[in-house]
Amino acid sequence: MKMYEDPGFFRLLTESYKRLLGRSLVPESISTASAARWLYEHAPFGVLAHTPDADPIFMYGNRAAQRRFEYSWEEIV
Repeated sequence: MKMYEDPGFFRLLTESYKRLLGRSLVPESISTASAARWLYEHAPFGVLAHTPDADPIFMYGNRAAQRRFEYSWEEIV
């Protein structure tokens, strides 16, 4: 399972965003599975997430980020 398919990671990502910025990262009116798919495939903005290490490694990059940096999923992560 890729990170963008993992419901636990999706919850961590979206809950962290909401806690830190006070707003939702995804439309709140859709199911978790649909929201995860929307964020990865259709969001009009790039999202990157990385490990908390001193030298962080990307662990998530949605399609908008992949297009922006011209990398595939495998190249980003």
